[in-house]
Amino acid sequence: MPFTKKQGSGSVTLDIQGRNLPDLFTEGARAYFSLVRHIDSMKDDERVKVVVDAKDLSSLFDTWISELREREKIHNVLFGEFRVASIQKVSANQYVLTGEAFGESGNADDGKSIGLAKNITITEGKSSAQTPLFLCSCNVKV
Repeated sequence: MPFTKKQGSGSVTLDIQGRNLPDLFTEGARAYFSLVRHIDSMKDDERVKVVVDAKDLSSLFDTWISELREREKIHNVLFGEFRVASIQKVSANQYVLTGEAFGESGNADDGKSIGLAKNITITEGKSSAQTPLFLCSCNVKV
């Protein structure tokens, strides 16, 4: 399972795994949006390209999720599928993410409301097979 959810008092902790940074951020979006809808049963007839940048990886994750939430409102679409094509470190203080989100027409203001991801930590480790493994943990107010 690429992510797990731990219910707390008024919040959920998401623990996300990825084989590389694009995979981690793709799974992070799936984990976050699964808190408000059943993303596996959604159509993907609407596509929105997203490019965001930030000073570090934790800020980039926050910016990616925030931009997806904003794009849902702007485009009247509910996202259920996500693809991060690349994450590049372009300077000592700048990362750039290029990705896409897919979904179906709908009002993002309808339904369950949740907070932004907070206390974001991203680390690199190794799996039991000694292959690279990226981990992200964050809290979301529900």
